Order: sequence, then C-alpha cells, then structure tokens
Amino acid sequence: MTFGQIFASIASLVTLLSLVDELRRVKAADWAAFFKSEPLPSSTEAGSDPALPTSSPFPVTSVNDHGKDVIDRLPLAHGGGLGGPIDIQQSLSDQVANDLRTEPCYVDQDIFYDWVPVDNKLPTKKSPGPSITKKAATKLMTWKNANAYKEIPVPLPYGVREGQRWRLVLSAVPAASAPSGGVPASARIPSSQIYLDEDTIGKWNPFPVSSMPVTFTANAKSVKGAPKQEQIERTYEFRVLTSESSTTGESVTVLPSRTSGQELVNQLKGLQVEDDSESKAVRLVIREQTSFDLDKKIWDSGIGLSSWIVQVLNRRLSEPEVPSEAKLPGEVDPLDWLKRVLTSSSPLRILELESLFSGAGTGIVALILAALRSRIADAEDSILTTDLDSAIPLLQHNIDANESTRSSRVSLKAGVLDWDQTVSEQLPSQDGDSSIDLVVCVRPPLLPL
Repeated sequence: MTFGQIFASIASLVTLLSLVDELRRVKAADWAAFFKSEPLPSSTEAGSDPALPTSSPFPVTSVNDHGKDVIDRLPLAHGGGLGGPIDIQQSLSDQVANDLRTEPCYVDQDIFYDWVPVDNKLPTKKSPGPSITKKAATKLMTWKNANAYKEIPVPLPYGVREGQRWRLVLSAVPAASAPSGGVPASARIPSSQIYLDEDTIGKWNPFPVSSMPVTFTANAKSVKGAPKQEQIERTYEFRVLTSESSTTGESVTVLPSRTSGQELVNQLKGLQVEDDSESKAVRLVIREQTSFDLDKKIWDSGIGLSSWIVQVLNRRLSEPEVPSEAKLPGEVDPLDWLKRVLTSSSPLRILELESLFSGAGTGIVALILAALRSRIADAEDSILTTDLDSAIPLLQHNIDANESTRSSRVSLKAGVLDWDQTVSEQLPSQDGDSSIDLVVCVRPPLLPL
C-alpha cells in the first residue's frame, strides 16, 4: 500500500472522528416527505387560464409509510378541471435525521419552504401572467421529533400558472424556542446551500434539499398515473483561497473575485464564474436517490471528507511555508503532504475507491477534487470515481451536470473498478507512469472497516 493510500484512509477516519459528532447532532435534512394530489372538478368556463389559487392551504391526504428522506413523493403533475380555478389536495410529512435515518434530530427546528421557478416561459402580451420574483424563504412549521411525520399544508407558488414548473426547496434552522446553546445568529438564517468551506457545517443547521421540477397543470388526465419523484438535489458551495506573493515576499490570502487574476484564469479556462455578492466561488448541484439504495446516496462521511479537504487546503494555502529546518529529519506532516499533492503543477492520477457496501455513490468527493484542482493547478489530471454498475448512471449525471466547475484539462470519469485487474490498467497512464497519486475512500460510520 502506498503512502497516498494510507493517508487517504487516515484522512477519511480523521474526518469521521472530528466531524461525525457535529454532523450527527442536527445534521442531515433527510426530509421524509410524501406528496399526493387529487384533482377536483371545476365549474369555471374553459379557456380562461387563470392563475392557480394561492390563498388556500392544501387539505391533508396521506402519510409516508417508510420515512424516506427528502421529497420522495412529489407528483410530477397535478391540477383540477380544465380552465378554471383549481383545488388541490396535497400533504407533506417530514423527518430530520442522519443519513441512515437511524438517529432523529432532538432539537426543534423551524422549517422554511421556497418555490423556485424552473425555465418558466416569460409573459407575453397575449398572456401576460404574473411577474415571478425571487422571494425569501417562508416559515412553514416548527418541527419537533415527537411530531415527526405529522402532515402539514404547503401553499402553492405565488401566481403559478398552467404548465409552469417549480422546485420546492426546504431548509431548517434551530427553532427560536429551542435552547440557544451558543447557536450563532447566522445559524438562524435559512439557506438553500450547503457551504463546505465553513467550519460550522453540520453543527447547527440540517442540510437543505430541493425537489425535482414539479409541473402544475389543470389537465386531470396528465395527473392520473403520473410518476412519483424518487430523486432530490442539494447545492454545495465553497470558496478556494489562493496564495499570492506580494512585493515584500510575504504570503497573502486572496479570495477569488470577478476582477482577481485567479478569476481571470478561471474564465480563460471556461470555469464556472459566480457573482460573489450572491454565491460562493464554486457551486455544485448533486443529485441523489431518496430510496434506501446504499450506492445512490450522499453519506455524512462524504460531505465531511469533502468539507475537510476544502477547509484544510484553504488553511494551508493561506499559511506561510514552514522552513524545512524546523522539522525533524525524516518527519512528514500529512497535511503538508496533502497540500503539496493537491497544489502540484504535475498531472495527478486520483482514484475514488469503491469499498465493500460503499462506493463513490454520487461522486461528491471526486467532483470537489476536480473543482479544486481546476482552480489551483493547470495540469491534465485523471480522476476515476468508482462504484457498482447500478450507481454509474447517477454518477455520470452528476459529472455531466457539474462540467462547468472544472477545467477541460481535468478528466473525470465514472467506472466500475474490476478487482481482477490492476488499477493501472483502468486508469490512463501519464508519460508511462501508472502510479496513483491519491486514493480517497469514504465509509458510512455503521459499516465495518
């Protein structure tokens, strides 16, 4: 086993040991949500195409039997009689728990909702429709573990019209009535993003979640037999600190901005560029399944390791180098070693390893590494993320969907690692070198080593 492999295993364990307590306390917004729609007939004349009503809450209809995490039963389409006001029966029940749903959250949470429009058509003179503006999240309820799975109504999107598509975003903050326990004011503000570069990740706020697009329609026929949603998405953001030398020779920390040299490099590489006033420098949207399939979920350990790598690298990039004479002969600092590897200008070959019962899953660690390497180096890296056959389609989707976050010089591929073949046969060699520079592996905490 190479030093890189040993370090990768240690890094994963250190991440679990240092972050699991924080992540487990109020961690995942693994919302168990069950939606059911029943169109009701309408007596209004057809063809009027009014906006759907927004003042009445949905009557309660049903409960999720299995407690799936997130919005796993949202209908693809729903509505009522053609052309008239539409009344909809729909229910939502939620749960806040860890990734395996074995440990519920015992801290009361204020749950917020927000409907976000998806590629809706712009108003026309013939059908102007209401203007759609981005609004702040609205409080939906105060969640208590004792009342888990209690059905609650959710108002419709404001001014929603026929054929429009929306996503339902849920977020949570510690309830105002809950013991403060040192909860900072920033933790009381709901957010639809997960910030990997913040050291409070997973400590106070459950992770937010977004449904897949929901189509609103008055066509009752399209509702019958419409498939239920079995996927959700989460948005991850982080900044990458860069170390630039000033005229005095001192190391200074620079945040990428729209006018910085690093941002210009990113633009020239074709990398995603975000408005600093609205988001972090890097944004990834990662899809996962809501079922109990172990190979299609984002684990606590995956988020923990990704956040740990981002934060450790940012700290190391902003710190001056320690003179070699200050270290004992032969002493190697694993964190310095990781910094040297990830900031190396040489091409890297990185393997996200599939382990027993746990593979790359959604590919979050590989996606983070690809985004980091694209911003702090300009090398032709090869990254292979591996899992079972059944997980490859989801892995490939996340790789394709986040293409703008990495340079075209970084090759990121998903594949099934054949344990009967050597790794060098499955990773493309670079100048005849078939060695692996970095191996990463995440492991759910309940699975044995």
